[in-house]
Amino acid sequence: MSLLLKSSALKKQINTQLLNKYIENNVNRNIDLYNLNFIILNKVLCENQNFNTDGYFSYLQPNNLTEKIQHEFKRRLWLGGTIETFQPEKLLNKNQKINNVILKEVLDNVKLLKKDCMVTYTRTICDGDNSEEEKIYLKEKRQLFYTNELFHERIGNTLDFISFNYNHLSDNIVFSDEEIIQFSRKTLNPHYIHLDKYYNKKIEGYPEKLVVQGPYMLIESIKYLQHITRMKYFSKITYKIKQNLFSNEPVFIKLSTNKKELKLGNNNLGTVLTLNYI
Repeated sequence: MSLLLKSSALKKQINTQLLNKYIENNVNRNIDLYNLNFIILNKVLCENQNFNTDGYFSYLQPNNLTEKIQHEFKRRLWLGGTIETFQPEKLLNKNQKINNVILKEVLDNVKLLKKDCMVTYTRTICDGDNSEEEKIYLKEKRQLFYTNELFHERIGNTLDFISFNYNHLSDNIVFSDEEIIQFSRKTLNPHYIHLDKYYNKKIEGYPEKLVVQGPYMLIESIKYLQHITRMKYFSKITYKIKQNLFSNEPVFIKLSTNKKELKLGNNNLGTVLTLNYI
């Protein structure tokens, strides 16, 4: 059931010196829209924010997005989304002048699922204050899941991962505690599940381990995809996070360039993240 949204909910337009300084410094070198979206822009968004009891930003809590929900959810998870790029040749062309870059966040939907809730919103990186498609560089639709249920350990579809036909296989990838904490510091992500393993066990029902960030797994998967395909940008990426991944759990990537599909996981856990691209 979709809920009536608060009229003022989640309509953000970010235009800061930090963002434009990044563009100015990197446009003639090695700018990466994916890093810009998932890493750099978080440093802008965390300015002057309030936080929930899980340590994360309160402006994305459903009770702040719709009047139909009065309570705060205890846990949130990143479900997945889509990422589209537009005219990336502008960013690949060293002579292309990029002026004022703006990030816009707009709420799409708040959907009540019995006792749980799903929030969908869109992030747009565009040139100037013009939101016409020809001025857009990147558009991401993101889905977050909210619940009050404690974590219940489950194993993913191991057959789905084991039987997946691939033509490229990565080395093992291990996200250590230190690397997870450093990624949160780099992105200014205050969510406790990536910082405090004792909180995870006591409050959220996780094992006494850190949870790997969804963007961290996604960025590593995109890097591998870029490396194998020799492509910097993709017209559209669709990704889903199937289950949590914890620190120090070895995983690897299977890539089928024929199907244009990627899976991150291992033979014991099954699939943790799926990614399709065009």
